[in-house]
Amino acid sequence: MQTTSVNWAQKCRDHLDRLCNEAVERNHRERGAQAQSPEARQLSRTMMDRFFIPNRRDCWAYVQAAAPIDVKRVIWEHEQDELIHDPRIGASHMDIIDFSEPVEPLPGVKTACYAWLHIAMHRPWLEALAASHVLERQNDPSVIKTKTGSQRSADELMKEMGIDRVEDLPVEARAHLDADTDHANLVWSVIQRYVTDEKSHEQVMRGARDSLDIFQTLRQALALAAVKVHDSEPAV
Repeated sequence: MQTTSVNWAQKCRDHLDRLCNEAVERNHRERGAQAQSPEARQLSRTMMDRFFIPNRRDCWAYVQAAAPIDVKRVIWEHEQDELIHDPRIGASHMDIIDFSEPVEPLPGVKTACYAWLHIAMHRPWLEALAASHVLERQNDPSVIKTKTGSQRSADELMKEMGIDRVEDLPVEARAHLDADTDHANLVWSVIQRYVTDEKSHEQVMRGARDSLDIFQTLRQALALAAVKVHDSEPAV
């Protein structure tokens, strides 16, 4: 009897895409149930800019250190946009963040960042790579069937600013609208070379699932903070 061979890379891609869509849909439902003020949205943006994005740079560096040479090259290329220069916005993603004022992370944000670092430093490199990759994959419009988190945030900011064109948004609000598609495709191109059997498939999925759970912890911390900001605002 002929045995049908399994295309583990394609199977992994399908599973990752489904996982990302489920996570984004859950986040949208929870976000839609919360009425956020402009002040709460600004707090959320500050937490993401000042802690989530720099944490990504740390995690990618740890993954790069443990990964094979071809993976190191891809991560190096990936981080050029983040740390050196992204031609889409005319600056690096770190250059557009304002670090001039001291800010303390929310406890849940700090916990999430520590958790991601633990995965990057202590899990097998393929698992750690998937944990960082999935955060961009869930923000890739070519993967997500509805709107991504960045697209919804851009819509909210456009409404807040009273503008109609994405091009009129501040550069920091546009940075990840296109970059995450390019970054997700770039990293997937090397991940798929290593997903060759059930073990490697499960490593990728375990890293992705754990990372999305951590992201959910971060989002819950932001949601709780938004409620506190709303409760502290004076009645009009």
